[in-house]
Amino acid sequence: MDTPLTETEAKQRALQLGSVNYQLHLKLTKGASHYLGTVVIQFQYIPLIHADDSTDQQLFIDFISDQIKEIQLNGNSIASDVYQNQRLMLPHDQLLNGLNVLELSYRNLYDRTGAGFHHFVDPEDSSEYLYTNLEPFECHRLLPCFDQPDIKGKLQLTVDAPSQWKVISNGLQVDLLDLGEELSQFIFEETPAISTYLFALVVGNFEEYKELYDDRIPLGFYCRKTLSKHLDHERLFEITKQGLEFYEEFFSYEYPFSKYDQLFVPEFNEGAMENVGCVTYTESYVFTSPPSITRRADRVDTIVHEMAHMWFGNLVSPVWWDGLWLNESFATYMAALCTAEATSIGSIAWNVFNGGMKKWAYESDQKSTTHPIQGVVNDTNETFLNFDGITYGKGASLLKQLVYVVGIQDFRKGMETYFKKYEWGNTTIDDFLAVLSEQNSHFDNKGWSKEWLETSGTNSLEIKINVDDQNMITDCWVEQGYPEEHPHLRTHHCELALFDNDCTIQDSFKVVVLPQEVTPIPQLIGKQSPPFVYLNNNDYAFAKILLDQKSQDFCLESIDNIDDSLLRQLLWDSFYILARDAKMKPTKYLELVKTKLIHETEATLVENILRKASAISARDIPKSIRIHERSQLFDIAFSQLFTTTGEFQIIWTNFSITFASTIEQVEQLTEQLKLNNPVLSQNNRWKIILKSIAFNCEDSQILLETEQETDKTDIAKRNILSCNSSAPSVAVKEAAWNRYFDAETTASYHELESDMSGFNWFHQSEILEPYKVKYFDSLVEYMRNRTVQQGTAFFYNLFPRDPEDPYVLIKCNEILEMLDDEKDVILKRKLTEAIDSLKISIKCIKLELE
Repeated sequence: MDTPLTETEAKQRALQLGSVNYQLHLKLTKGASHYLGTVVIQFQYIPLIHADDSTDQQLFIDFISDQIKEIQLNGNSIASDVYQNQRLMLPHDQLLNGLNVLELSYRNLYDRTGAGFHHFVDPEDSSEYLYTNLEPFECHRLLPCFDQPDIKGKLQLTVDAPSQWKVISNGLQVDLLDLGEELSQFIFEETPAISTYLFALVVGNFEEYKELYDDRIPLGFYCRKTLSKHLDHERLFEITKQGLEFYEEFFSYEYPFSKYDQLFVPEFNEGAMENVGCVTYTESYVFTSPPSITRRADRVDTIVHEMAHMWFGNLVSPVWWDGLWLNESFATYMAALCTAEATSIGSIAWNVFNGGMKKWAYESDQKSTTHPIQGVVNDTNETFLNFDGITYGKGASLLKQLVYVVGIQDFRKGMETYFKKYEWGNTTIDDFLAVLSEQNSHFDNKGWSKEWLETSGTNSLEIKINVDDQNMITDCWVEQGYPEEHPHLRTHHCELALFDNDCTIQDSFKVVVLPQEVTPIPQLIGKQSPPFVYLNNNDYAFAKILLDQKSQDFCLESIDNIDDSLLRQLLWDSFYILARDAKMKPTKYLELVKTKLIHETEATLVENILRKASAISARDIPKSIRIHERSQLFDIAFSQLFTTTGEFQIIWTNFSITFASTIEQVEQLTEQLKLNNPVLSQNNRWKIILKSIAFNCEDSQILLETEQETDKTDIAKRNILSCNSSAPSVAVKEAAWNRYFDAETTASYHELESDMSGFNWFHQSEILEPYKVKYFDSLVEYMRNRTVQQGTAFFYNLFPRDPEDPYVLIKCNEILEMLDDEKDVILKRKLTEAIDSLKISIKCIKLELE
């Protein structure tokens, strides 16, 4: 485990430093396992006035290095023993009050985990690709630096590399020198002062596409040569220009950097990373097969999400990682707004937001590991844990409600003021809320923060109606509930809608639910009671919306007759919540899916519901009926494969593979593969082959060998790794298990994760039974001794998720009790959430068996 930086250390170091400049010179060569670096760091040192001794004055630089060759501080050589625990401890007696210059040369190995400076070789043409991924605390893998967000520095980068490689960084390339022997020196302009996690370098045999936005901002897209035939760069430039135009107008602040490049890079761990002027994306956004509308919308959202970061996070950055939501919540909300208002995706963006980010938020906020948006982050290890559904989804959902409260114009004015006031600096949440309060005198920023940012848990809201014998409303109120662990009542701003028998809105109006258990709704008294009332029309509230029994019965019967697709999605969510809260049998929810979903006309909603049906049928029903339920879902999905077209055919095809649960069903799919049914994408083909091997189908090995001959991509390579661990064989499982513990492996994190992903199968429970014990016996040591990425792959892919086996829950609790609060912070979070999930499933299964 790497040495983390604590908040206390970061605060002290920030007081010790003024301006910081980095001059970095890297030397990259073909076919090497390492690179060479020379860095000159100029920094203003400010001795702490109240420090008692030199120990309290200690200044250090973060750095992970394979070999440090030379260190000089202010022209004096210093001994290499200053390098301790991934830190350069600068000798106090050699530091000058004011300007200091540190010079250092080193050699580093490339990373293979997707973090730091990652190296990849394309199996199709042997081209090499290199890229950095430095958030939140990985820049010191690339160069020695003060690796915290509030010590911003200017970077001037020079790279020696093979001449045919493209070299892309944060700023414009200002010079190119021929070094001979097919080597060139790429020299870049100095960046503005930016946080270290935003430094970027991407290198390799990329295909390059260039355009110009508004005659002033150079734009670029890059992808591997072997993927370039799939890159729809014209569409991507269109989205980029739409986003830039939207944000510049919305913020009344021009794009703040000199250029805007976007690069699709291999084996990327996240969806994307918002490096200044040099955004990196996962290659899954290069569509090699026809994508669903949800997938297309997700790509648009991701593009404009990263773009929003150029203002939120890059121009104005958080002081420390407890302010992460200033980056992620704002970028998430603004991306949904931009996608809806400025791109061809349109209003369906809010469906995707609800089905993705908001669902993630609700589920995260109900776990025992939930935390306030404005919480405590003690060190950089804890930062990794806060890239979660609270920071992204809940924060963005609250911003949607906040805009509903203060109005879009005041929100826009607040943004303009905020960027102009704090440009190139660092802020806290209070800074932003104070600016917003200046624009809207009725907005109680401190009260809103206390209610929503400083507390955890999700409220429930349920409307109650009393009627007389003429069906006239005599009383109406909203009951607000809260989870026992988080007894907080809050102010909720909602849009209440009343519907007639034709599912048409009769009336709608704003309702403010007060921070109390009962809020009267006098506007409805004296009116005819409608067949259906919904408290969260247009999805402004962040709360569990519980339907009254009359509305619930109406929607169960008529949900497919409602015109508004977002409302239909919200209602489907209400039934999903009932099932997950064990207030409705999971099979009743699945029956609703089986009877109603084939009539659904919005493709994003079909995909969203099928994803939830898959989760419920895999985890929340007894094992004794699991194959039966999933087989029925398979029959529906497989039949739709032949009766639908376009978006719907893509979705039903994907889920027919997901739901296949018997050898007979898998063989139906392999028959389509053998027939080369054009509806099957390359990704579908690999998934079918994987299942055919896992079910030991006839000809499965022949199918694998045939596919290997036609698909030589890195995606194929990773799919083959999954296949290699999936067969129902004792020998196969043991060999795979031993691979996972090979300390000398050269496999990248993505290759290891792919290998692990093929290991666990529900129908292989007998063969896998011994690995329950092996998993728990090795879990703590594995997580402690591997990288965060490797440990995460091990934890999730090999976790023996069996809520009906008491041993699993018992072992989880036993291990949780013995974990160290400091060494095991990441494992503790993951294990606690796994226990939460098991308990929910146990509760659902118990209800099903009653």
